[in-house]
Amino acid sequence: MLVADYFDLGGYAREVSTSSAAAKTWFTRGLLWSYAFNHQEAVRCFERAIAADPDFALAHWGVAYALGPNYNKPWEAFDPVDLSASVSRAFAASAVAASRASRAPGVERALVQALAARYPSAEPAEDCSAWNAGYADAMRNVYQAHPDDLDVAALFAEIAGAHADVPIRSSCYCRLAPAAGG
Repeated sequence: MLVADYFDLGGYAREVSTSSAAAKTWFTRGLLWSYAFNHQEAVRCFERAIAADPDFALAHWGVAYALGPNYNKPWEAFDPVDLSASVSRAFAASAVAASRASRAPGVERALVQALAARYPSAEPAEDCSAWNAGYADAMRNVYQAHPDDLDVAALFAEIAGAHADVPIRSSCYCRLAPAAGG
């Protein structure tokens, strides 16, 4: 499929560190499909970004991110086979992202490092939902370091909204912060 023969997902494009135009396009599409909760298509798009630039850390991050839990599919909704395969693949993609992130801009490195907390093992835990707290804490730190990045805010809000123990407070400027005492 040619890049031009794909669905029109609008004009949004995240500025990312790859020099490959195709990798940028496929990464943005993957991110948009993730936001739209079509994670299978998101993975395919992130994989196309990797094919265009295998050293693009954020594309590997995208695969790991999209394979994991989300608002509509928490850890508890994974069947045992899907859980094992998803965690294994996500852990591997997260590790590859980390191995390629050293030259990435700060926000990209921070996202890669935060996602490692979501996948601390290649094998599922007895209760993978326990991994949410570490990832939420890591994303809170990313958000606090990059408060004007709307993608970071959305990613932090998603984990905070999916994990009841993660307090957030929102103002009219979409600034997310820990609740008082949190």
